[in-house]
Amino acid sequence: NVAVIYGDSPVCSYLSWPKKIDEKNWNLLLEAYNFSDNSEAETFEDVPLSDKALELYKTYNISMINVVGDTDQIVPVAENTIILAEKYRRIGGDIVVIHKQHNGHTPHGLDDASPIVDFILSHSPVPN
Repeated sequence: NVAVIYGDSPVCSYLSWPKKIDEKNWNLLLEAYNFSDNSEAETFEDVPLSDKALELYKTYNISMINVVGDTDQIVPVAENTIILAEKYRRIGGDIVVIHKQHNGHTPHGLDDASPIVDFILSHSPVPN
């Protein structure tokens, strides 16, 4: 029953964040997923950027919209949303990426949320 996934500066690879810049949260991630070490986490395949996860989205025809800050240093766009969008489009998925130039990880959202709302409504089934 999911028609759209909306991501706002989304983490698509935990190898980008928290691994690279947040040791405390990296250790919490290792514990939460019961990974025995870094190597096990680095080779885990069920993450948003994996082909396995992308096929799940495609199987159910889920559209995506992401809003990203082009200067995000916490969740770099090139290591997360750009890779996700390229892979998703390659398998025929529908994804829109809205870039906020000169913005970092925050503030989240858009001053005018209508492009997000319009996308979600246009991809949602009409209730009976």
